[in-house]
Amino acid sequence: MCLDTASTAGSQVFLWSCRRASGNSRLVLPPGEFRTVRQTKFVGHYLPWFLGNNVNEACTQAGPSCTYKNDHWCLEYGNSYYSSYLGAYDISDETTIDTQLDLMAASGLDGLWIDYQMSTWDDHVDRLVAGLKTRGMGFAIMVDSATFPDVMITTAAKVVNWTQEPHYYRHQGLPIVPIWNNNETIFSPLPVNAIYISRIELVPPEWASDTYTWVSDTYLERYYEEDHPVVSSGSVFRGYRDCYFDKTLLEPNVSLLDITLQRARRHRPEFIQITTWNDYTEGTQLEPSWLRRNDECVDVCGENCLLTTDCHSYGLHTDCTKPVGMAFGPADPSCNISGNLSAFAEINQVAEFIARERQIGRALVAASSVS
Repeated sequence: MCLDTASTAGSQVFLWSCRRASGNSRLVLPPGEFRTVRQTKFVGHYLPWFLGNNVNEACTQAGPSCTYKNDHWCLEYGNSYYSSYLGAYDISDETTIDTQLDLMAASGLDGLWIDYQMSTWDDHVDRLVAGLKTRGMGFAIMVDSATFPDVMITTAAKVVNWTQEPHYYRHQGLPIVPIWNNNETIFSPLPVNAIYISRIELVPPEWASDTYTWVSDTYLERYYEEDHPVVSSGSVFRGYRDCYFDKTLLEPNVSLLDITLQRARRHRPEFIQITTWNDYTEGTQLEPSWLRRNDECVDVCGENCLLTTDCHSYGLHTDCTKPVGMAFGPADPSCNISGNLSAFAEINQVAEFIARERQIGRALVAASSVS
């Protein structure tokens, strides 16, 4: 019995006669046996930190005089080589989240893993959770200790409330709680049973039932070689090009989307995390975007404006995947690319990939009824 090479996704299916399978078979099973083929969930990693002057109540009350207004677009840790197609947005504007979620749904995403670092993000995460529910999409909260090592302790009650939502991601009935951990993380279990998964880049701590991947093809390849008996979570990503003021964390490389999509197709983990939807500082965003011009300020930043030439990594890499200064137009002249590029090219590629995976899944389900 054979599995058709064109059929690589779906639910539980029976395999059929090799004489009815087109092309070369990927696997052969004895007659009467069946193979469960996992339906991968594609989730965006979303960072709810673009809060304008609504970073907290004090800043809101101060209005224009707030010294950290539009903080993540304008401060040193928020500079970027890229501009969003939505501009320097503020997610406290309800239309922004609606527009983002509509695009995600139209692109075939199943939901989000929402990065969560502090309680001042609660209202905006609540709105994301409600918007996902309205659209029939799921979510998990990734508790991120990068800013506050004790975030699991200080926000436990709120995280528990989110895990009780009907569209929260679960495995065998238990909520899945990814943790962005480092050596300073103070782990404190939630007062409910949960499955915790940690970063593959670090030695798994005792509390972690499994691991997930981030923006590294080396670790991604290793991840897929390992067994993940609880929750398997790979990732797809364009790559990395950070714009920090005084450091560069990784060598720039933004040509990894094809490679990581094909890895996802071959290995079919339970989750594929799109890393990321909107981390502009590290240049990992799949949200439609274009390259900022070198002399161009971010329009909301005023005198706090930082230029791309202020990036520590300036001059190390030229991104030839995106247009410069507009949604549809030419690449950087040094790329020697004729014709125009689109700010939507990468998310469209992901959408086409997901649609093809779903089509294959439907074919397998149909095949199972005649096996």
